[in-house]
This record gives sequence, structure tokens and C-alpha cells, in this order.
Amino acid sequence: MTLKRYNADVRAARSRLHETGIPGIEAIERGDSEGEVVVTLVHKDLPEPFPIRILAQNVDDYPDNNNFLLFIDSEDMTGHITAALEQVQDFTFGQKILEAITTISTGIQRSLSTVDPDGDTNMDGVQGPHLAEDELEDDDDSEEVFCFDDDDDEEFGLASLRPRKAMPALRIATSVLRRIKRDLRKAHEAGCKVGVLGGLDGSSRMHIISLSVRASKLGLSQETLEAWDVEVSDYIALLIRIEDVYPSSDKLAEQSASNFHIQFRFGKCTNYKPSLKQAQEAFATTFQTATPEDTSTDTKNDNYEFQKVFMSNSMEQFMNESFISLVKLRFRGYATWDEANAKLRSYQTPWDSEASDKEKGNSEPIAANYPEAKDAVVPGPSKNNATGEHLTSDRDHLKCSTGACPSGGTVTNERPTDEYHDGPEALPPILLLDSFAGFEPSVPLIAMQFAIHYFVRCTEYCLRCHRRIDKGFEALKPFVCSDPLCLFQYITMGLGPSIEHEIITQPYVVDLLVSLCYSSVQSQTPLYYKARARSQYPIRNFPSGLRLKVPNTRTDGTGTDETPVKVRVDLDRERATVPDATAIDRVPAGAWVVLRHQIQPSSAGHVGQAVHHQAYIKYVDRQTSSLTLKMIHRDATAPKVDSDSTMDLFVYSTEFDDLDAAGKATAMLYILDTLPPISHIREYLIRNPQSDLKSYDGISSAAATLLEWIVASNRSCIFQVSPVDDRYANDTELLKTVKIRDQEAIPSMSSCVQFRFAQGAPDKELRFHQALGDLNARKQTEFPTLFAWHGSSLANWHSILRQGLDFSETMNGRAFGHGVYFSQDFNVSTGYLSTPGVSWRNSALNTFGVISLCEIVNDPDKFVSTTPHLVVNQVDWIQCRYLFVRLAGIPSAPAPASSSTANKDRNILAIPQDPTRSVRGPDGKVLKIPMKAKPSGRVTHATKKHLTSPSSSKRTHEIAYFTGCSDEEDGVDLECIYSSDNEGSGPPWKRFGVDNARGSSIDTIMADQVAVQRPPTPPQTDFRPGTLDLSALPQLPVPDWANSNATKRLTSDIKHMQKVQSCTPLHELGWYIDFDKVDNMFQWIVELHSFGHSLPLSKDMKKAGITSIVIEVRFGREYPFSPPFVRVIRPRFLPFASGGGGHVTIGGAICLELLTSTGWSPVTSMEAVFLSVRMALSETEPAARLENTNASARKFDYSANEALDAYVRFAQAHGWKVPKDLRETAGQVAKGQVSN
Repeated sequence: MTLKRYNADVRAARSRLHETGIPGIEAIERGDSEGEVVVTLVHKDLPEPFPIRILAQNVDDYPDNNNFLLFIDSEDMTGHITAALEQVQDFTFGQKILEAITTISTGIQRSLSTVDPDGDTNMDGVQGPHLAEDELEDDDDSEEVFCFDDDDDEEFGLASLRPRKAMPALRIATSVLRRIKRDLRKAHEAGCKVGVLGGLDGSSRMHIISLSVRASKLGLSQETLEAWDVEVSDYIALLIRIEDVYPSSDKLAEQSASNFHIQFRFGKCTNYKPSLKQAQEAFATTFQTATPEDTSTDTKNDNYEFQKVFMSNSMEQFMNESFISLVKLRFRGYATWDEANAKLRSYQTPWDSEASDKEKGNSEPIAANYPEAKDAVVPGPSKNNATGEHLTSDRDHLKCSTGACPSGGTVTNERPTDEYHDGPEALPPILLLDSFAGFEPSVPLIAMQFAIHYFVRCTEYCLRCHRRIDKGFEALKPFVCSDPLCLFQYITMGLGPSIEHEIITQPYVVDLLVSLCYSSVQSQTPLYYKARARSQYPIRNFPSGLRLKVPNTRTDGTGTDETPVKVRVDLDRERATVPDATAIDRVPAGAWVVLRHQIQPSSAGHVGQAVHHQAYIKYVDRQTSSLTLKMIHRDATAPKVDSDSTMDLFVYSTEFDDLDAAGKATAMLYILDTLPPISHIREYLIRNPQSDLKSYDGISSAAATLLEWIVASNRSCIFQVSPVDDRYANDTELLKTVKIRDQEAIPSMSSCVQFRFAQGAPDKELRFHQALGDLNARKQTEFPTLFAWHGSSLANWHSILRQGLDFSETMNGRAFGHGVYFSQDFNVSTGYLSTPGVSWRNSALNTFGVISLCEIVNDPDKFVSTTPHLVVNQVDWIQCRYLFVRLAGIPSAPAPASSSTANKDRNILAIPQDPTRSVRGPDGKVLKIPMKAKPSGRVTHATKKHLTSPSSSKRTHEIAYFTGCSDEEDGVDLECIYSSDNEGSGPPWKRFGVDNARGSSIDTIMADQVAVQRPPTPPQTDFRPGTLDLSALPQLPVPDWANSNATKRLTSDIKHMQKVQSCTPLHELGWYIDFDKVDNMFQWIVELHSFGHSLPLSKDMKKAGITSIVIEVRFGREYPFSPPFVRVIRPRFLPFASGGGGHVTIGGAICLELLTSTGWSPVTSMEAVFLSVRMALSETEPAARLENTNASARKFDYSANEALDAYVRFAQAHGWKVPKDLRETAGQVAKGQVSN
């Protein structure tokens, strides 16, 4: 960054101060030197404002590698202010000037609030340098010496504060530092990665800590992670910032919640911890509005590893407001988080019935307003209270009803049922620990368990009140309960899933939703209108109750008209004057306005009409009654006007709810016309990752709220599966980061942009699954569903996505009965597409029409009609699975199929269709629909009396695993939390240098952790390691051609596999290598075991008395550039020709594309290979089966030669490239054998 950018940021900071204010700051001025800024700070307890000089040390590298120096000119300032400046100075590294000013103000304000009338500091757990170190070490209660409650502030009278003598920098008590380290060690030993980002050095009053768990450890399915935009390699991270008093468990149980200053940030990270700069940006409370030129280089200079996830806003709000109070209630005897939350909510009833604290302008936590919720000894509902025990096992507080669905469900207070014993994959290990048990529970560990609990089970809770919702179908994404206040806060206060996250991850889904909404209010609504009945508008539900301020341009004389301000406008120069000087006060700076120009009839052919332009007021000059405009939208249909035209100006000042349907529709058109292209918003959000939608310069508050409503009101989970040519995108590199799921696309529909419903609206999916269940109960059918096309006007799809397909209105006649009409011929349904009016002007899709591929319950006997169309009057039998968007200017006829398209069509794994009712595509051929078209999710209980036991589908359907190498933790972090309790001086990166290294090295620390990285797990497998007789298997000598590259890689692979095997329970790992008996690193004998009990293979193994599948892995001279040869030794499998499966050839070779030159990559790990082989053996279509299930199954082994021949035949049949060193690798002769 340059001096120009720095000066621009200074100007932006001054503008922020003038517009909204900065707490504790009175003025911001330029200094005498280059890069110097002078801020004037005020505080109620200081006699007068005082200036602080801020000097940027390295303007050329601002903000990334710049640090600010802080000076005070006054000699009368007290030492505690000087000490505070010294501390906050380190935290300004990498910050922008506005963030630095906020940090400085917060630090000074905090320092002043902890000083008593005599100038002494009142802090818990803080010691002055005049106390001897040994006194503190010998007294474990030393931190209590400086402990005060909130009431002490009044007793000591902070208002009468007078500056006193200087005081040196303060140091945290050793016993407190010792406690923090113990708590972090417990979190680390429970499986969390711990990062110390700031503090824990004995002299800091602020600590920033990160706790993280890799996403692959959470037992979530691949589809769920995709829906949440979380990579399997990402870390789910909780950042904790603690100021002043450390919230140890004993203090939390005894003291008021307002004594603790702790903040949380929740998100994902590519590394196990973010950098200090990224953490500081995450905790920043104010954001700077970036200009286009400012943001152009942000992406290149910053690698933002810490990013928000879709529910970060909701999680952070919940934890920052309620976590401390909820933990206190848990300590009082409430056995579950649900019970504690229900009790806390009962104290908040008066607050909920009126408005949120945010609406009232109150930023204090809820618990601070209701102290009885945090300090009263509440009689807990748990039976254990009678015996004096505080808590039951923490497993109890994690129990929940299976398959909860958050979409519009009702809150339940029933005790949740246990679903944690279905299998090892049901829950991540960290949630199986009882963090409240034992002596001195670890608060950081409790916080991490709390965050992971609500993250993994987010679809089972309301996103606002966080109460459990009782429903029988599990959604892929969470929503709110049926409480109207929760829905209001969800949309208007940003307490639901992040709209910014949706724009970044699914920009063209957002584009589609906006386009459909625009058509639903535009198609039958001329801009100059007469009042119409609401039923004439395709949109069925307007965004009422959101307090939208909109323009009212009514001219029908109904009494609700708004008197416009007459202005003379020069559109080209973006200036206007107000002839009536008394009306200038009606046009405030920053207001959004509509300019209406009445065009008079002319000989040129123009008819009399009104055209409308959109703008906002940049500046108001009241002396000259002039306005400086920023034109946002100019009506393209308007003829050229004079440079001084008279127009009517309407301010966005009318309540949206006060308008009738016609007024609402028109207002929505005005607002959406101002919305910039979604790709522009996405570019801004990526370059400013801690900013929100409303900070974008050029989006009105009304437009931001309306966009949030459009996205949030769609409860279907929609993915884009084909690319979009975005003509509005400025940065083509950022376009490459949009995920395209082309493996889910239908090749024959390549002329359309394709979108897939990963899941419909949860309540509709529930009813659809119930209808399928009813069908299966009535009759058995091989094809329970069929597919058909439905075409409809573009204006109808906004409501179809929200209410589903129905036949409440007659649009095209009912010649074959009342119901929803479908055709299984694509070309028939396209005849019902119509696009009246114009599309949203900033849409990258430029949508001309939409057609849907729907899944229907296959019970034609109950259809209204089956010829020539399918007419279905059971709306619960219908679910949309694909949307195909036809673009304007693109012909409807399919393009000639290319060879690549034909290959894709041949190789697609398609859903079997009823041959008598197959759906046909544009080419007239049977449509091949990918298996992905069937969404995940299922009904998990039939009645309230009988709950089935299977786990949540998010955790059992194709669980995602990470097969790469795990990040090693920094030695600094391990040294910091495992160092001697008596050490506490100096920052962690300086404390353990080479000169003063201790005997306990990092390697020793890490080795000691192998035994404690996971909680003890009871045996859940019949496999017993070490029982295989390796002497009966082929033993290969070390090959003469072994090269250094292969040897180095195999050495690393063996070391990694040993580490993984040593710290993972057998039943979770699923494979075993006896490393003590590996004499030749080019040959591994591996046992695969612990297959799912329901698999046919597992049942066959049980019958045959076999506990493992023995496989051999041979590595060639070209490894890792050539794949290993993997084959089964025993038992023998049923061949494909006889109905077998599992990717085992007739000769025993494992046939996967991954193990050929076509699919192999040198970076593929052996852990990934084993996982792929296990998954192949676990497939059920067709299932792997043993050739014999009697005792003889263990006697007959496959030979290497027959495996080699079968491998080559299978690879050639699939067109896969055979490794050039295959025959050399597979043809090695075992010791004592003769080559044939």
C-alpha cells in the first residue's frame, strides 16, 4: 500500500467520526509529519480531552507490515495511561488507521475504568512489580488479593477520579498464568489444536487464543460440508479474546458475569490457527467502507486464512451474549445446554416481548440486564441436584432428538433422546468428553465443546433463540423457529446465516433469486400505475414487517400520496437545485431518492409518460439550495433531456407496510433497480472479508434488507452445477473461485444454466417423504418416483420456490382436470414458458425462462390424468430437483452433442427410471439424471411414541474424511502451554530461544501427546492386531533397483502411517499394519477390518470366521510418480460375473482408476489409498461378497500373477493407462519361490 492509500484511510476515519462517531474520540487531525495523525481522546473521568499522536512507522507497507508509534505530549498524564498505550501499541501491527484508533480508544477507556480514586489499579489476577515473585508462587490464592465485585466501583467512586502518580506496567499473577496453561492443556489433550496468538506472557492484560478441530473430525457428510462451504481439510476455529479477569471455572461459578470481558469469533481456517493480524481483524468492531481503487489490491496482499462460515453471525451473537450465563447455570445444576438456555430465556421474556437490545441501542449482554439469571442459585431440574452433585455426564447435555428440522418448526422442551451410541461415527470425540467433570474444569474446552455442539447440530436449533425445534426431517441448512420475533431478527439484524457467505459461495444462485423476485413484481406492474388488486401480482407474500423505508410515487389521489420535492436536474453533471429553499430540509445528505421526469408528447413520436431515475444524495449545500448526486440507475427508455430539467424528487421515507400491493411492487422494483451486479458485491466482500453487505458503498439500507429477505425466505438448498459467462465481472480470477458441480449436471441440457436442489424446503421434503412412505406401505414398487418437466412463466417461480407447485390459480386452462400439469417431453413443457416485461437489468444470467425437472411419487392410478399430460392434484407428491435457466439470446434447441458431451452422457451414473414413464430431454432421448439429483435427508421418526435409532443423516451419509497430512502445531504454542508453571516473563516467541532451551524438547512434548490425543475408546471391533501369521505370506526381498526418491518417500509414508495408527482407535481407522515386521519398505501387508455390520461383506466375514481382509501393496521403482500395485491375498471374493462387487477382480487385484497412471497423482497419500479401497469394498451396488463362507475361505489365496493379468484386462477395458513399471513391480518373486 502507498501513502495515498494511508491518507485515504485517514479521510475515511474522519468521515466515520463525523457521521457515526467513534467511542471515546473527539477529533482526528493530521500531524506535522508524514504519516502522523493526532487524535483527541475524551473520558468522563478526565478533567479535559488530551491528544495522542499516532505515527505510522512504515507507510510504504501500510497496513500489512506497519506498526504505529504512540506519543503523549502532556507531562501530566498518569502512568497507567502511559502503560496502557505501551500495551495497545503492539496490537496496532497490521491494522488500518481506523482500526488502530478504535483499539487505542478501547485500551485507554479500559485502563481508566480500572483505576480507583487513589490512582491504583483495580484488577483481578494482576500484580505489581513491588510484590516478590516467590510470594506469588507460594500463595495459590494470590490472584484474589486484587479481586473486586461490580459493587466496588460505586464504593470507590470512579467519577471522582483525579490523576495521581505514575505506575509501571502491570503483570499478571503467576498463579493465574498457571491456571490458563492448565486449562489450555486440557483442551489440547481433548483433541483441540491450540494456538496462542497474543498474551500469556505475564505482562499482558489481553489474551487471544484459538481452538480448532479439523472439519473431517466432525463426522459430517460430504454433502453437508458442501452445503456449508467447508472443505474437509478446513479447521473449524473458535477465537477467544479475554481481557483483564481470566474466567476460570471457580470464578465463573462465584462472580457476576459482568466481571468478565470475553469475546468469541467463530469461523473456518486453512491452518489450525490464524495469524494475529487476522484475529485482530476478526475482533474489530468497526469497518471501513472501501472504495473500488482501495480494494483492487487487497486480495493480492492479504491471505485471509480465517473466514466466517454461514452461521458465524448467529454463533458469535449467541456466545457473546449468553455463554458466560449459560455456563453459570450449568454450574448451578442444569444438566444440559438446552435446559440452561430454556432457563435463561425465561428471564428474558420481557425483553423478547418488546424488542431486542440491539433495537434499543443497548449493546450490553442479555445477562447483564437480568442479573438474577447469572447470580441466583437456581434450583436445577436434574435429579442429581438432590444428591448435591452439580452435573450429570456431559453426554447427557448433548443428547437430542434425531432428525430435527428447523424450518418453521415449533420449539420443544422434551428431554432429548440418546443417539450417541449408534456407532463410532455418530459424534466427534470432543463432544463425548465430560468437560464439566473433575477438578477445575477448563473453560476454553467448555467453550469449544459448546461451539462444536451447536455447529454440528445447527439444523436442530432455531438460529435466533437457539431452542431445539421438534421436526422429523433434517435440513441441510438451519433456519428459525415459528416465533415472529425470531424471523424478524433473523432478517433485519443479521442474526441468521450470513448473506455475505451466500453471495461469496453461491453468487449465481443469489442472482437467480433476485431475478425471479424482480419478475414476480414487475411483469404485470407498469411503472406509472393505477392501484391494482393484490391477486394480480404473481408474488404471493411481500416482505412485510421489515421496516423498509421506500419511495412513494403514487399519483392516484387516494390520500396516501407523498408530495414530491421539485428540483431542476442535470443528469450528466449529477447535480440538482431546489427552487423552493424551504424544501431543502426534506432532502438530507446520504438519502436515497427517485427522480421522476414527466415526458410530454412530442412530434418525434414520444407519448406522454413518466420515467424514473435512481440516485442518492452525496452532499447538500443549504446556502445555494443545491444537491450533489450519485446516479445509480438511469432509465434506458427515457429520451435525452435538457441539462436543466424539472423533475419530482421522492425520498426513501415511506414505510413499506403502509403501501398497498401495487405500491409495494413498484417500490421493490425501484429498490432492485439500484442493486449492483452480484459479482461486484462478491468482489468487494472477498477483498474486504470482515465487512458486511451494508458497508458496500452503493447499496441502500432498503436494498440490503430486501436482498437478505430474498435469500433468507428461500428455504431450499440450491447449488449451481454449470458455469455462467458473467459479463459484469471485473476480476476474472475471482470468477474461478466459484464452485461448479459439473459432475451433477445433465449433459443433454448444456444449452441452459443448470441449478440443482440439494434439498427442497424442509417441510415440503418431510411431506414428500411421508407420501413415499405411504406408497411403500400400500404396494411394493421398483420405481417409487418418476420425473417430469414443468414449465411456467418466469414471474411465477419466486413463489414456486417458496410455496411449491400448486394449482390455486388457473393460468393456462384445465382441459384435463384440476391439478399441476407435467409433461415427460421437454419440448411440450417449453411451450408454457413466458417472460412478460423485462428482466432485472444487472443479472449476469439475463434470464429468459425457467423450466423445472420434478420428482413425483409414482402412483399414476391416483393422478387426475396421465394422457397426454400428467395431472397431479396431490401437491405433497411433487418436488423440484433441477432448474434450467434459458438465457436471452440463446436458442432453445440443443446444440449438436460434442464428443465430450457424449462421453459424459455415457459415463454418467444415472437414476433408474420407470421404463414405461421415462422423461425425455431436448433431443427426444431418455434423460440421464445423475444419482446426485436425489437429495439427502430422511424421516427419522414415525410417531412421538416410537423413535428410530439411526443417527442424523448429516453424520451418517457418506461421511467426509481428510486423507492429507495433518498440520503440525507450532513449537511456540506447545512450549507456551506445556512450559513450566513458574515461567511467565517475556513473549512466547522470545521465551524459549536456543540459549535457554530446556531438557523437554518439542519432540518430547509431541511424543508424550500420542497417548492422550484421544479419549479412551472401548473396543468396538472383533479385529485383534498381531494375530496374522506373516510367515505364510509371500516375502519379497528388497529390490536391487530401489532408488533414493522412492526410498525417501516410503520412509516418510511409513513414519506418517505409524503416527496415524498410533493415535487413532482401531475401529475408526479400519486398517492395520504390523510395522515391527516390515522388513522391506517396498512391500506392505495390510489388514482391512471393522466394516459396517449391515454390509453383506461383513456378514460373510462373520460366517467364515474372518476378521480382516489381507491385502498386499507393492511399490515400484517409479514411486511416487507411479501408483503402487494393490491386490487381495485372502479371502477370495465372488467374481463380477457371478454377482460380486467391491472392485475386486477375478484375480484379486483392486481395480480403481486411482491405482492406474490415469488417476494417480504423486501427492496421493497411502492413507487415501486405503480409504479408497475400503470405500470400494463397502459399496453395495453391487456388493462385495466372499466366494466361500465356510472354514475353507481362509485356505485359498490369490496369486500375484493372476492378480496382474486381471488388473491389466480391467484397466484396458476402461481405457485406463497401465503403469509402465507394473509388470516389474507385480512380477517380483518371493523368497524361496522360482519365477515362472
